[in-house]
Formats: sequence, C-alpha cells, structure tokens
Amino acid sequence: DGFQCSCLFGGSYALFEHDIEYLFDEISLIKPTYIAGVPRIWNILYAKYQSSITTTFEDLKNQYFKKKEGNKDKIQTDDVDRDLENIMNKVTNIVNKKFKTLFGNRLQGISSGSANLSKNVSLFL
Repeated sequence: DGFQCSCLFGGSYALFEHDIEYLFDEISLIKPTYIAGVPRIWNILYAKYQSSITTTFEDLKNQYFKKKEGNKDKIQTDDVDRDLENIMNKVTNIVNKKFKTLFGNRLQGISSGSANLSKNVSLFL
C-alpha cells in the first residue's frame, strides 16, 4: 500500500485534526513534497489567495493615487490605465511568491479527492 511504500523510501505522513484556520501554518512547517486534500481545503486556500490579491492591489493603488494627487500635472486616463495594469502585474508577482513559500520549497504534487474542484481553483493549484 502507498503508506508502507512511502515510509520504506524515507517518506513520512502528517495528519491534521485542529481548527482549519491553522492548517496552512502547519503545512508551512512540514514543507511537504506531496499534499492531498479535499476541495474545501483548496477552496479556502484559493479564497485566501484572492483576498490577498485584492488587499495588496488596493494598498498599492491607494499609494499610487496619493502620489498622483501630489503631482501638479493633469492625470491622463491612458496613463492611469497602464499604471494600474502594471500595479496588478506587480501584485500578482508579490502574492504568487508569498503563496509559493506557503508549502515550502519541496512541493512536487498536489491532489484533491472526494469531489470535483471548480475550474478556477483547479487552475490555481
């Protein structure tokens, strides 16, 4: 069976039974090479990711507009659109780096079972 095979080759298992709020803190300590979970776990992770994207974008956007308010030049719509797109790209890079470290640097695979994942969550993983 899979448990015995992985243990024979130096693997180990970790099971989690506490409040799900602490799950990702525990995972970052374990630094797994492979992790299996149910869709609820991946939906929570995806919601945290989306929330982090939104919060980081709002923070950087507010900084951008405060900086623009101090500028005496008239704000051009094309410039703002281009700058907001650049901010979103920066936000995506920042948040992606943060979430990649969530599982440590050894993760090679993720699986989900018991039900189908939504398309967005599946693409995210």
